[in-house]
Amino acid sequence: MKSDFWIKTAAVLVMLAVSFLPGCKRTDSAPDLNDKNVVVILVDTLRADHLPFYGYPVNTAPFLNQIAQKGVIFDRAFSASSYTAPSTASIFTGVYPSQHGVITGMRAYKGLKKDHQEVILNRIPEGLETLPQVFKKAGYKTYGIADNLNICKEMGFDKGFDKFENFSQKTAAVVNDTLASWADEIKSGGKYFMYIHYMDPHAPYRKRDPWYKPSENKRESTINAYNSEISFVDEKIKEMFELFGWEKNAIVVLLADHGEEFWEHGRKGHAKTLYREVLHVPFTFYYSGLRPRRVSTEVGVTSLLPTLAELLQLQVSPVWQGLSLTPLLLEGKDIPPEDLHAQLLKRPGQKGPALRSVIAQGWHFISTTAVGAGVKHELFNLENDFAEKNSVAASSKTIVAELQSKIDALKDNVTDIPKEEVKMEIDKDTIRQLKTLGYME
Repeated sequence: MKSDFWIKTAAVLVMLAVSFLPGCKRTDSAPDLNDKNVVVILVDTLRADHLPFYGYPVNTAPFLNQIAQKGVIFDRAFSASSYTAPSTASIFTGVYPSQHGVITGMRAYKGLKKDHQEVILNRIPEGLETLPQVFKKAGYKTYGIADNLNICKEMGFDKGFDKFENFSQKTAAVVNDTLASWADEIKSGGKYFMYIHYMDPHAPYRKRDPWYKPSENKRESTINAYNSEISFVDEKIKEMFELFGWEKNAIVVLLADHGEEFWEHGRKGHAKTLYREVLHVPFTFYYSGLRPRRVSTEVGVTSLLPTLAELLQLQVSPVWQGLSLTPLLLEGKDIPPEDLHAQLLKRPGQKGPALRSVIAQGWHFISTTAVGAGVKHELFNLENDFAEKNSVAASSKTIVAELQSKIDALKDNVTDIPKEEVKMEIDKDTIRQLKTLGYME
C-alpha cells in the first residue's frame, strides 16, 4: 500500500503542473460545459441505501430515481464525517475536518444558563477557499440556501455567495418558496452556481402524507416516517427542476452530508459513530448529454470541488485532498487508489470519544480513542461485509497496523492558514431547536 501515496502524489503533481501554466487550460476529454449552470443539492441525513437507485425496495424518490438513471451514480461514495458541520465544510473546501478545523457545530450543553449560552464555534478559515468562492472567481453568480442552522454565516459557510439564506428546519417548502422569490434575479442572465441544503430527512421525522405507512412496530414506523420525508423532499426537488429548467441548462449534483443509523449497531441518529450507515451517501452527477453510468470505485464526496474544477476547467488548488473523479465520470477510466478518511472529533473539554477512520482498498478501519478507555480498533471487509456486522481487527493485525499508519500520516495542517474560532450566543429558542434536532450534550 505504500506505493499508493506515490501514485496519488504523482497524479496531483501532474494536475498542478498543467493547471498553473499561464493562460493554459487542461486538454482532457471534458466537453465544453461553460454554458451550463451548476447546482449542488445536498439532502441532510440521506442514506444512500434508502434510495431506489441504490437498491432500496421502496421507491422513496421517484423523481430523483429518474434523474439519477440519466446520469452517473457513484455506488460507493463516503462522507468525511457523520455530523453536518464538519462534513459539509469538507465538501465546501476539499479538505478533511482536522484540516479545515470545523470539527464540531452548534450544540446545547446541559447545566448552563437556561435562557442563553455562549458557544465557541469553529469556522472555515478566511484564507481557505470554498466552493462558492471558486465559482464566483470564475464569473458565476452564486446563490446559497441552507435549512440547517449549522450551515451559517458565523461558521463561514456564506463566503463567496452573492446571496445566502440560512434557516433551521423550516422544511423544503420554505426553501423552495425562497428560491422561487429569487427566480427572476437568478434567471436574469449569466450563468450561476447554486447550493441548496434541504433538511427534511433529519430527525424528528414527520409522517408525511401520502407517503407514510403506519406500523405497530416502533423501528418500522420510525423508518417509514424517515422514508416519507425523503419522498417529500423528492417532490420539492422536482418543483425546482421544473422552475429553473435544470434538465437542460445545468450540471446537477446530488449528495448528502451523512446518513443515519437505525439501530444497526445499537444506536439511532448520527454524529456518534463512523459506521457505514452514516458514511455511505448518495453521490450522483447529471447534465443533458452525460452518458449514464454506474461507478463502483470507492470515492469521497470531498472530491466534489476538484471534480467540478476539472470538469469546468477551473484552476485547481494544491491543498485539495480528494482526486478529481472526472475520468470516472466521463470515460469510465480508473483513477489512482485513494484513501478516504472520515473523522468525528471533539474540541478540548468536550465529552465523548474521538473517532478516525479510513477506507482503503476494500477495507474500512475505525479507530476510537476515549479518555480513560484507551483505543478501540474495528476492521470491516467492505467486499463481503458491507453492513459491517463482523469486525476482523483481532485476526488482521498487519492490515490494522497499515491502516492505522494511514490515519497517523494524514496531515492536520495542509496550509499555513490558521484555524479559526468564533464566539456566539445562542438564545432560548435556538437551544430548543438544538434539543429537537438531538444536538444536546
